[in-house]
Amino acid sequence: DRRHRCPHCVYSTNNSSDLRHHLPTHTGERRHGCPHCHKTFTREGYLKTHLRIHSGERPFSCGVCGRDFTRKGDLEKHERSHSGIIPYRCSTCGRDFTQPSDLQAHIRIHTLQRPYKCSVCQY
Repeated sequence: DRRHRCPHCVYSTNNSSDLRHHLPTHTGERRHGCPHCHKTFTREGYLKTHLRIHSGERPFSCGVCGRDFTRKGDLEKHERSHSGIIPYRCSTCGRDFTQPSDLQAHIRIHTLQRPYKCSVCQY
């Protein structure tokens, strides 16, 4: 039973802070602006991560090869390349992928989906 419900959509949560962070997705409010460029963010944490682009800070380091990353999630994705774990398999042809986004892009080969159109020829 989730006690905190969004008045604009079906989102609900047990945590009032999560709901507070969710609400700006409906209003478009982006209160956290980068002092170095034009970008704005809905959450302070997103701004903090973005600021690493300008500072060059890369606090997450791969223990195997030493490559550094600005985001923990990017390090975790990278670490799969060393582990040999390939968790995403195409159910049509059996090809394996380390990233779900790579599998999704691959599946378009089988379904002939073309989500992006050329601005010149519309193909």
